[in-house]
Amino acid sequence: VSNTPDNWTVATGTIGTTITEEGTVVHRGSKALEFVGNGSQLTEITQNFDTAGQTTAKLRPETRYALGFWVRVDSTISAGVLTVTVNDASGVLDTATVAVTLSGLTDDTWTFKAVTFSTPAVLSASHKAKVKLTTAATNTGHIYIDGLQVFRMQHLTDSSSFHIAIVPGATDFVLDDYAKLGLTKGTTGKMQT
Repeated sequence: VSNTPDNWTVATGTIGTTITEEGTVVHRGSKALEFVGNGSQLTEITQNFDTAGQTTAKLRPETRYALGFWVRVDSTISAGVLTVTVNDASGVLDTATVAVTLSGLTDDTWTFKAVTFSTPAVLSASHKAKVKLTTAATNTGHIYIDGLQVFRMQHLTDSSSFHIAIVPGATDFVLDDYAKLGLTKGTTGKMQT
């Protein structure tokens, strides 16, 4: 449906006015989510985990996850805070919250924001991702969100204490691409290479 984010529930906002689809200002693919500020509305969309018609993905217990997304604002933004969270029945799950002060972003530049979090041994029955303006955005200001993802991090070593996440930029990875990882160690003891 035009201007309606697929598989998301609009909790607060007006489709086509404060929530729109953007086909020109995108980070990857052909569409991005756009919130248009009106100076007072706390626009919010949510998506339930393990739910048909939303996302069928299910969080696992005692697992390390990353929550990340790309965000961009135009030059009209002078106020607003965008907050992206993963919640359970009692609120934000572990540290799964990213709050972005919109006026602190560089105009017309995509910026990646992320956080990592862990699930407990006993999970709640329900979880949801939430994208919300927790402080209203400037009237007629444009906020673009693309590439929102929640994913399991991979173990970098045999122990569960080192994890890694590789997030693509605007250009796809191709054969023979590589990355360098610098490690520092500030304590005494063995370290797996």
